[in-house]
Amino acid sequence: AFNNNVSQAGVSVTTTASAGGTLGGTAVLATNASGQASFTNLKLSGLIGSYTLSFASSGLTGATSGTIALAAGAATQLAVTTQPSATVINGAVLAQQPVVQLRDAGGNNVSTAAVNVIAALTGAPAGVTLGGTSTIATGGTGASTYTNLSLTGLVGSYTLTFTSTGLTSTVSTSIALQAGAGVSLTANSVQAQSGHVGVAATTLPSVKLVDASGNPVSGATVTFAGIAGAGSVTGGTQLTNALGVATVGNWILGKRVILNTLTATSGALPLISFDASPVFLASRVTAGAAHTCAVSVDGVPYCWGSNSTGALGDSTTSQRLVPTAVKTSLLFTSITGGQAHSCAFTSAGAASCWGANNRGQLGVNNTTTQLVPAAVSGPGGTGSVAFGAIELGFDHSCGISTTFFLYCWGGNTNGQLGNGGTSTGNRTTPLLINAGFSQVSSGVTYSCGVRSSTNAGVCWGINSFGQLGDSTKTQRTAPTLVKGAQTFAEIVSSQTHSCGRTTGGLVFCWGLNINGRLGQDTLTLPNNESLVPIQVTGLSSVAQVVVGGGHSCARTNGGQVFCWGLNDGGQLGDNTLSNRQAPVSVVMPGGVSSFTSISAGSAFTCGVANTSAIYCWGDGATGQLGSGGTSDELVPTLILNP
Repeated sequence: AFNNNVSQAGVSVTTTASAGGTLGGTAVLATNASGQASFTNLKLSGLIGSYTLSFASSGLTGATSGTIALAAGAATQLAVTTQPSATVINGAVLAQQPVVQLRDAGGNNVSTAAVNVIAALTGAPAGVTLGGTSTIATGGTGASTYTNLSLTGLVGSYTLTFTSTGLTSTVSTSIALQAGAGVSLTANSVQAQSGHVGVAATTLPSVKLVDASGNPVSGATVTFAGIAGAGSVTGGTQLTNALGVATVGNWILGKRVILNTLTATSGALPLISFDASPVFLASRVTAGAAHTCAVSVDGVPYCWGSNSTGALGDSTTSQRLVPTAVKTSLLFTSITGGQAHSCAFTSAGAASCWGANNRGQLGVNNTTTQLVPAAVSGPGGTGSVAFGAIELGFDHSCGISTTFFLYCWGGNTNGQLGNGGTSTGNRTTPLLINAGFSQVSSGVTYSCGVRSSTNAGVCWGINSFGQLGDSTKTQRTAPTLVKGAQTFAEIVSSQTHSCGRTTGGLVFCWGLNINGRLGQDTLTLPNNESLVPIQVTGLSSVAQVVVGGGHSCARTNGGQVFCWGLNDGGQLGDNTLSNRQAPVSVVMPGGVSSFTSISAGSAFTCGVANTSAIYCWGDGATGQLGSGGTSDELVPTLILNP
């Protein structure tokens, strides 16, 4: 109690270091005979600083040593004191370079110079390399400061490992390697393809942009542009996606059968070219008086031949000897030609007409000639009608709505509109005639059709030659039943004669028989005319019948075509100029096995073959055969491409 030494052996004394220090060695000793505990191997570790030792023994007042200054020990480990940049562009120097420090076992910085520290990618991953000076000696503070490290290779997340001989290594935080600038632009889609005229390319061109290591570059601007073929590009400026790919918004091929070329570029990189070779495949052809129109399988409309009143719809009145695109962006499911005007309608039934309009036959609520397609008005100029069929005559037009209502418009001098009574005024918009029609045809100042409920044939208008088939020559201003017990699938009308296909696939004709257009002997038929339907012998299983100015044709279910009547221009297609009073077979072109549809003009005939190609024959004086000239053709001749 009075601080006198006590010689007592065997008393246990324990020593501990003050906070932050770690005491090593034998920290518990028993006193000797002199009452002393002599520690022999104590060592102090921890962060550099001032520490004290405390001594304690059970039941005794403890004691504290004087201050001990702890200094740094020898280097045992490495530590990253400045981490590298979290992101780096491929091939670029790290914006923030790492700093690595020597440290002792207690984590104290050790100021030893000239110790080499080596940087390397952790795990030596494939596809990426570490650039710059990777071995840096420590300076006077014991730190290695890197100045030009870079990463090059595949995008991903990487770390750096730092080593030095005899020291524990250390690893940096993650570095996200990002794609560098695009240096290579390549095609990501086919560069040569076929397609159809006037519609989108089958495969839209796309390109891929990568950096020097092949990494996809996203967010880069790619410009697509059409340079040949008169096609059009929309969405020509695109950004590359996460895969480095950019695809043009749309590429509509030109309407001519010529090579279309589109290019893609990004910055100053070389252009990538894409080629498309469009083809013209027809789904329907229609013969007007002296012009022809057709639609492709995709609905792109073309016309050729006489064009003095704009019947071709190409915004001019110039004659065309080869198919020429109608000036419209609309796609049509059907097209039909008249004396000097044309009409077509879309899949939604929206009708457009163009050409001569002196009697209002275009149905656009005026009598102005239209050189490009104009929308057909609704009755009275309001609304619209969804059409499922339209057929054109000399100066009038008739159509059937998708709900089987019959409408007619245009010239009405002979009651050809069928609205009854004594009114023969022209109509510039569709006039509702009646309900329940499945088919209609318009001729020269008369019309015919089929009633949907009974398949009865009806005709109206001029009847000078008995072309209405009602056993008279009386003009009719309303639909009048065709005489006979036949049920018809279709009736077609021309100038002086009409023909009908029965539901059983037979053909009957009536009206004037000059040149044998009714399929009858011109010497034995009384007055060379028939006021009622008379059967055309030798035909069966007929799928379609058409009539021209002085001739008639039929197509069988098997696609064979037979024609009869006037043949002064070769319109019968039998390789002669002889008129025929009975059906003769049309010469089948080489490589063609059948025709899928036919149409007759004033003195020529056209058809779509099973190959989707169009053939025409007969009078070619106005270029209506599409052969590039004005010569007549005695057999089906392939039209030229647009």
